[in-house]
Amino acid sequence: MSKAAATQLCKLSQNLPKTTKGAIGAGKQWEQKINNLQLLHARLQTAACAAPMEDQPAIDVLVTFVGNKINSYVNKLSAMTQKAIPEAAASMYAAGHIKQTIDVFAAAKASDATTRFCLHLTGADSGDGQLKTIIPECAEEVNFDGTQTKLEPEFDYANSDESDAVHTTQNTNAKSCQLTDTDSGKGYTAGAATDGSGISWAGELFKVSTTEPTMPSIKRATDETAMTVPKIMRDAAKHNAELTKCEQAPAIPLSENNFDAWKDDSALHDAVEAAHLPQAQITKLPAGTSKEELRKKLVEDTQAEFNSNIWNKLKEYSVQKADANEIKTKTLKELSTKTELEEALARFQQKRRQETTKLIEEAQIRKQMPKEKQKETDATCEKKGT
Repeated sequence: MSKAAATQLCKLSQNLPKTTKGAIGAGKQWEQKINNLQLLHARLQTAACAAPMEDQPAIDVLVTFVGNKINSYVNKLSAMTQKAIPEAAASMYAAGHIKQTIDVFAAAKASDATTRFCLHLTGADSGDGQLKTIIPECAEEVNFDGTQTKLEPEFDYANSDESDAVHTTQNTNAKSCQLTDTDSGKGYTAGAATDGSGISWAGELFKVSTTEPTMPSIKRATDETAMTVPKIMRDAAKHNAELTKCEQAPAIPLSENNFDAWKDDSALHDAVEAAHLPQAQITKLPAGTSKEELRKKLVEDTQAEFNSNIWNKLKEYSVQKADANEIKTKTLKELSTKTELEEALARFQQKRRQETTKLIEEAQIRKQMPKEKQKETDATCEKKGT
């Protein structure tokens, strides 16, 4: 494995968990927005019932406006949970596969190249260039032939144009930088012919063909037709685009005559946004976190533990594992579907219209009463809180 290959594996293994945390954080923000707006909606409904008759039309529009905001956010959160979070889950599994790959190469012996996959960097057939650290320690430094190399800045995997082989063939030694398993006839030997169709590691993120090991670029992986790029990489590459689509989801149009005026009222938007809690911040680990603590937080000690811990973490964020090959989202506890919200709003509006009609009828009756009776009725209403 070349220095470039090891560097890219290390960087990708870090970026994928960061992407996942970003998706989870964004999803939780939208969920909180919806919860807060639902509280605001309920308060407005209560205020509408108690408001003077002349204020009813305006409050009706405001209640509908906030209800529309809720529906819009429901659409965004639905899109996010259905697309982005499952993609992020796949990204986390990719990070685990990368850990396995680096562990295998780090443990291999160059002197035993004929029977094992081996890691060999430069010079003669020697194990001195073994990768000394595993994820996430390699984020800070990797030992290559005794030279400490800082891996900065982060490798921009999604936007990199690099699609060539990440290994420079060393023609001075036919066995140099060998990745091979002669028993199965698969692998790569620099400067010599090799049988077999090739082998891949890290969920096909790192491929070893009969000609050269490669780290394919995902810059041009924009759809499912890019079959030369592993699907797990396409999913990760599309993740941010899915989040952008969620953010830009259009609002549901309403038919109220004066809705456009309300929609363009910046003060109203500010008031609605003020009901939201501050945007959630994705916190970093404490400054004093050791490398060992960080490694355990990210990957634990085995792949099985890694998978288990990732699933447990995802379950905390409304994602559950339906079976070995499928990820489905839970129904959010405080969140109704768009149809249910619309039906609830329609029921509320019908109830309010009935109450309004009743109040108008009572007001007309009161106007026909003698003034003494009107005062008596007013006092009774005050006692009842109506």
